[in-house]
Amino acid sequence: MSDILEKLHREARYALNSHSLNLTYQTYGKAEMAYKLKAITWDEFSELNTILVRNGMNNPAAELH
Repeated sequence: MSDILEKLHREARYALNSHSLNLTYQTYGKAEMAYKLKAITWDEFSELNTILVRNGMNNPAAELH
């Protein structure tokens, strides 16, 4: 796993564990920028998207606020 991907995974876990919608959005933005700059692959971005969006922002059980 690349250093960038590993850092994004750590930030995603922290954002979701903090129940912070703002941190979750920020981490998603970082993941999107990393993909656009070709620092991570589409599959890696999709994995982060699942973690942050499906399991976070779009999941009421995540209780983000």
